[in-house]
Amino acid sequence: MTRAVRISEARSGLSARFELLDQLAPQSCAALWALAQDATPREALHAMWTGPELSCPLAAGDLPAAIDVTALTLENAVRHPNAGELVLTVFDPGPIGPARPFVDGGLDLGIFYGDGGRLLFPVGWIEGSLCARVSPEDLDGLASAARLIRRQGVCELQLEPIT
Repeated sequence: MTRAVRISEARSGLSARFELLDQLAPQSCAALWALAQDATPREALHAMWTGPELSCPLAAGDLPAAIDVTALTLENAVRHPNAGELVLTVFDPGPIGPARPFVDGGLDLGIFYGDGGRLLFPVGWIEGSLCARVSPEDLDGLASAARLIRRQGVCELQLEPIT
């Protein structure tokens, strides 16, 4: 049975189910599952450099204890995510331009809602782990909500496991 998480955001009406790609990215899926079980709202914003993406930067110190950022390796690597793909990117400690949450290392949960995505950061091209895809019937709603979030600014995402 395929595991899934729901990502929601109240102001925009976002409610999208993402199927985890456990066979292709088991470590990243375990981290995403741990985030969903934590039930802590996570701040997100529309990405600046990567195209049609909602970016949820997560500092290492704010992650659930079950997630060891230093143990995560690149899996199912992608540089150009497609619409509906969820990419987990690990950042080592150190500044990465204006993305200050990563000074101590961390993760970026990238939710791509349109085609033309790219993992191009101020430091150059990077790769992330493609670990989930939106349920096809939720893609249009994801795109609509993400465009609204783009206009409204910072939002709070809620992740929850679907069992």
